[in-house]
Amino acid sequence: MLPDNADGRALESQVKELAAENQRLREELAGVDVQASQMAVYEERRVIDSCRFHAVLANNPGLILLLNSYGIVVELVHSIMGYSQTQLVGHSVTDVMRPDSAEQFLSDLECVVQTPGGQSRGVYCHIDAVGGTRRLEGILTDRLEDPAIHAIVYNCKDITDSTLAEPKLALLAALVESSGWAIVSQDFDGRVLSWNPGAVDLYGYAAEEMVGSNMAILLVPGQSDGEAVERQRIQAGCAIRTCFTTRRRKDGSIVEIGLRMAPLRDRRDCLTGCVHLAGAPFTV
Repeated sequence: MLPDNADGRALESQVKELAAENQRLREELAGVDVQASQMAVYEERRVIDSCRFHAVLANNPGLILLLNSYGIVVELVHSIMGYSQTQLVGHSVTDVMRPDSAEQFLSDLECVVQTPGGQSRGVYCHIDAVGGTRRLEGILTDRLEDPAIHAIVYNCKDITDSTLAEPKLALLAALVESSGWAIVSQDFDGRVLSWNPGAVDLYGYAAEEMVGSNMAILLVPGQSDGEAVERQRIQAGCAIRTCFTTRRRKDGSIVEIGLRMAPLRDRRDCLTGCVHLAGAPFTV
């Protein structure tokens, strides 16, 4: 039998070991609590980020598809064309393209697949779910080696409206350039933005002399600036008026004109200035 003092030392040693084990367990438990707290914060952030992502995606005006290397739709991420997942997934994206665009698309896709991480941009004619034709500007990006995506990302925006507007804008520009009337665009302070050949003929100033200058340069000395008043009326949304007035040409001669001021709007239909339309009935 061990002496009493030996038993005491053994017991004391066991107590110390138990205390050390208890401390270790407490530290591990505290570490687990910290990890749990960090995981909770991470999960909360993940949920917030996910909500933000889906909110941004829901307001995305474009089309996003994930494709395999053959152009087969793996996932419909976001659509502006009215198709559902079941209508597109498993089908070639070229099934909803015009034949000429499908050929170009497959050529662009092949180039991207052959260039790891590569990218290609093109304009393709798509057919939407109701049979309408849409022109989409698309970017193909190789993410096949990305474990989170493992696909070709096809990201598009609809440029149908702008494409249709281009011929109209070209026609309007041609009409302005060929018109015998002076057609001058200006901001609401009267600074000239554009000066057509008709204005050159009527007033004698070249476009290079007038763009950036103020329309007040054409006023006859002592004449009130009625054009500034019309700009204010247009900015306030008042009706357009036509009047007869006089202006001074570059050579100093005075010309009587029929003047009509009209609102100037941008492509978003926002009011940005005025258009000065003038013709000369006769010279003073």
